[in-house]
Amino acid sequence: MQQVRIKLQNISKYYYSETAVTQALQGINLEFRMGEFVAITGESGSGKSTLLRIISGMDTFDDGELYVDGQPTFQYDEDDWEEYRRTKIGFVFQDYSLIGHYTAKENIVSALLIMGVPEKEAGDKAIHYLERVGLSAQRDQRASKLSSGQKQRLSIARALAKDTDIIVADEPTGNLDSETGAQIVKLLRDLSQDHLVIMVTHNYEQVEKYVTRKVRLHDGSLILDVSENMDTEQKPEMSENVDNNEKTSAGKKSESNEERLRDHTIGRIFVRMNAVRQPEKIALFMGFFLAAAIVSFLFIGQLLMNADDIYTKEYSATSFARKDDKRISLRRKDQKFMTKKDIDRLTKMKHVVSVDQYDIVNDINYYFEEGKDYRQEYGYNRMSTSNEGWLYDSQNVEYVKKDQYMRSSSCLKKSDLAKGSLPKKIDEVVLYDRGKYKVGDTITFFYTSDVLWSSTENYIQRKMKVSGLLKNKDKQVYFSPEICTMLQSTVTGGKVFYEYAYNQKLGKYQGQAALWPIVGDIVKKDNELCVSGAYEAAVYRAEDNDLTLLGQSGLLHIDQYDKDMKSKDVKQIENVETGEKINGCGANFAEVSQDIYEKYYRTDSRQASVYITSYAKMDHVLKALDKAGYEAVSTLRFGADKYDSDLVQERLRTIGIAVAILLVMMAAEILILRSIFKIQIKDQKILKFMGMSTKLIGKINYMEMRRYSITAIIVVVVVMNVVGIFVPALRAMLYYYEWPGYLVYFMYNYVAAMVMVAAFNHLLKGKVSE
Repeated sequence: MQQVRIKLQNISKYYYSETAVTQALQGINLEFRMGEFVAITGESGSGKSTLLRIISGMDTFDDGELYVDGQPTFQYDEDDWEEYRRTKIGFVFQDYSLIGHYTAKENIVSALLIMGVPEKEAGDKAIHYLERVGLSAQRDQRASKLSSGQKQRLSIARALAKDTDIIVADEPTGNLDSETGAQIVKLLRDLSQDHLVIMVTHNYEQVEKYVTRKVRLHDGSLILDVSENMDTEQKPEMSENVDNNEKTSAGKKSESNEERLRDHTIGRIFVRMNAVRQPEKIALFMGFFLAAAIVSFLFIGQLLMNADDIYTKEYSATSFARKDDKRISLRRKDQKFMTKKDIDRLTKMKHVVSVDQYDIVNDINYYFEEGKDYRQEYGYNRMSTSNEGWLYDSQNVEYVKKDQYMRSSSCLKKSDLAKGSLPKKIDEVVLYDRGKYKVGDTITFFYTSDVLWSSTENYIQRKMKVSGLLKNKDKQVYFSPEICTMLQSTVTGGKVFYEYAYNQKLGKYQGQAALWPIVGDIVKKDNELCVSGAYEAAVYRAEDNDLTLLGQSGLLHIDQYDKDMKSKDVKQIENVETGEKINGCGANFAEVSQDIYEKYYRTDSRQASVYITSYAKMDHVLKALDKAGYEAVSTLRFGADKYDSDLVQERLRTIGIAVAILLVMMAAEILILRSIFKIQIKDQKILKFMGMSTKLIGKINYMEMRRYSITAIIVVVVVMNVVGIFVPALRAMLYYYEWPGYLVYFMYNYVAAMVMVAAFNHLLKGKVSE
């Protein structure tokens, strides 16, 4: 007598609802041996499919015991049942339970992979079993494209390829015509010669002449169990005659590193097959992940940009007139003057765009386009220098906009020019041609500074020559180092004190002016001085004939600032002549000779301006400068000292909206992807029937979503950085995406994907068991 492979002893099964308990099976006692072809019949609801699910390990029982090769299964856990389904049972179903997007060959290969068969060996075996069921010509055809009979043959070939002793078939002919159904039954009969085949059928007449045994159920009870040659009912005999030495238990799944590695390899193969056979699915998931990655990139960027509250503060221009969040003002810690070596060193530092050796002039406004930068009115003012008096021409200038600040040509290289040369003389500039300027043109410039010279009434007017034209479009005008040192010396160099209107009776000068020295083209001698016409109009007036009047002679004190910025007299020149010419500047400026200027006033700089790529890099650059031996401050931070309540509220709103959108989007992403994922439940149930563990199914889901998520993240980061080259607003955001920002961005999208997979895998545990 053949070995007993499956024995059911007093098996009962109940289904519970909120209001009732239904008994699906009641005290079933059956034995199944190798070589049998058993037909389980009964009306709908009799419990035949439930019995088959218990035999195949897909459902649990409440009472009794199920023996496999003589061993009880009461101690089986989930891993044991998965091992049992993987190694003991082959499945054939009414709905075929094929994975439609896989080819015929891949459906068989998938069953063998689950068993741990190497991929190449699995492919060879698949071809062999396809030939055995007459489907070799359809091996590369998708299962969804096969006919009903071909699908059922493929289902049988898959069961055969697993090389298990037991094959269970649930209504295998239910969806077939009578002729095809008969072919399938004959095939199962042939298989039963060396297998145990257990088939559930509602059409016993179709299989009667092929089966070796008939089992009939009614209302969950066994009412008939007859062999092929029996025509009377009998109770099944309970045989205990099983050779224990041949019995094997499904056992627990190995926990060795080799087993885990195999599972990981199996998972990678399934991920690859899914990628090849499901391009629509990949497009769906990738499109969703890309959309989520783009939106999250922008809103996380908003959070990063608003992390610093600097932009919620009011800016005070009392120290630095130029409000520029990319500007750093610095000097050497040893207080020495800036050298070309310093400038070259600073220029090469990371995140530095340009370096201006003359920091102070970066807070001086310039105007040169009449009607656009400034407006000018002409008139006549009467000046009384004697009882008769005399007239002279003066200018009244209105400065339209004060948003242009000086930069020196130390920021430029020869390669930045399209034509001409860098400034070599004090009155030379470089600019972009704007469609109307050319090398050699002479332009009148006005210079003012509310910070350095108190008000726009203190201005300098000079004619400047265009020495070169910039290659790239740039609204900035760049000035010669000579004029920059001259203008900043009004702060760092010192003053000239001019005493005039000598009273012969009193023996002293009765007028004195404290003036900033400049160099022009009027004064040639050391004892000459050229003052402003605006100043001349307000000079000391007297009727005393003993008074020496302006324009005749005076006393000049040359002053310098010491290290504490205190003025001290270093030189006096008597009989200074002011002459009859005026210098066209504000009242507080006086032209001195080139020799006097170069001898007593600094022509170099202690302080430089560094301009960086973005305020986002400010802390990095400040730290690097400190380490390199420089004292440095962000001019924006230095000037922004009071909070603006409106800006504070706007910042908080922006942060709140960004956080809310990210949280809502994550929740929506999890729900939507979970819904999309449900389309895979059917395929994953099939894998479960074939013996794939729920853990491995979950691992495959993680591997796929990890691939999609990381790919989307990388694609979006690359695309954003490329687009940022052409879109200034996006480029400004990208500067804030340092590694912590990218880590936050990665974790947000990655965690959302993994949480979604975890939620689906939790759902899957219940669904695949239904």
